Amino acid sequence: MLSWDVRNGDKAFSTPIVEFLALTKSGAVMAKQEVLSGDPAVADKWVTRSVKLVMPDTLKEFDSIHLRIGFATQPTEAGSLYKGFIDNVTLTQSK
Repeated sequence: MLSWDVRNGDKAFSTPIVEFLALTKSGAVMAKQEVLSGDPAVADKWVTRSVKLVMPDTLKEFDSIHLRIGFATQPTEAGSLYKGFIDNVTLTQSK
């Protein structure tokens, strides 16, 4: 289970992004996740997001794990300064 706080700057990003993957000797395996809300965070307050990430049961051995949390926006506006903030990241493993 992953949770984090997010806040946008004045020029808002439109989409939250989360990826959790394990790198195995044969390549990368991405965790399945619940659907993230596409609602952008706002500039004047922090919003807590959470998502359940599930690795396949068949994954027995891995070399490393990678967690990526970020923002995206499309289309972009030339000359715009996009700013986003992420804080209080918590990743809890359970069976």
